[in-house]
Amino acid sequence: WQMNNNNNNKQNNNNNNDGGGGYKFGDISRFLARKATDKVNELTGKDDYSFGDLSRHLDKLAKQRVQGAKGGTTGEEEEYQYEFGDLSIWAKNLVQEKAANYAGKETADEYQFGDVSRTILSKVGSGEYSVSDVYLALRVLV
Repeated sequence: WQMNNNNNNKQNNNNNNDGGGGYKFGDISRFLARKATDKVNELTGKDDYSFGDLSRHLDKLAKQRVQGAKGGTTGEEEEYQYEFGDLSIWAKNLVQEKAANYAGKETADEYQFGDVSRTILSKVGSGEYSVSDVYLALRVLV
């Protein structure tokens, strides 16, 4: 039986090396690479993948989001040029807007430093505070 089994293995190896439809080294890698590039092409809208397409696409999306967050256009109409600090400015404006809203101001421009603390003290003094007000006060103090 041993001799017969070795002959079958040799025959199977010969069938795989003759250019037939069997598995060849790297088939899985090529398949996965093709699937990945197809998904990248679908995402970017391109027909042919070139190295860096995904990075460039994600960079463009990030810039559009920052531009949209700053209150401008989404960046699709024209190429948005990110400037250092844009995201920080957006974050500052968002925090200022939320703080002004909490303090009862109509716009973020009306907000002044200390408005949140004065609002918390006013609510505690009048007895009209919630657990979230106390939590916010603790966060401000710490």
